[in-house]
Amino acid sequence: MPDGTQMRIEPGAAERIAQAFDRHADNLAAVSRRLERAGHSTGFAGFPSADELHAGFTNKARLAIGHLQEQIDLTRRHAAEIRAAGAAYIETDSTNSTMIGEAGSAVSPDTGSG
Repeated sequence: MPDGTQMRIEPGAAERIAQAFDRHADNLAAVSRRLERAGHSTGFAGFPSADELHAGFTNKARLAIGHLQEQIDLTRRHAAEIRAAGAAYIETDSTNSTMIGEAGSAVSPDTGSG
């Protein structure tokens, strides 16, 4: 950060960001469920090439579902990490405020600059 600047996190910002990640993961999960339920029809039943096409589309759907699950897991991990970072920030800020207050209380009025 540039000299003279401070980083501040708005109260509740980490939770709002984590909730956005949760919504994204929920949306990905809904897409994955729709893909799992989707059937694949080649329109050429009875031909060997139709069976090959069906197998190909089924495999592509399986791979897509696997990829979506990876994205869902990653997105949920990000949400948890952001929540943890927000909680750590609040805890550190609170601890620092307490320590500053205690240090200020410990300073005797007799120790002023002379």
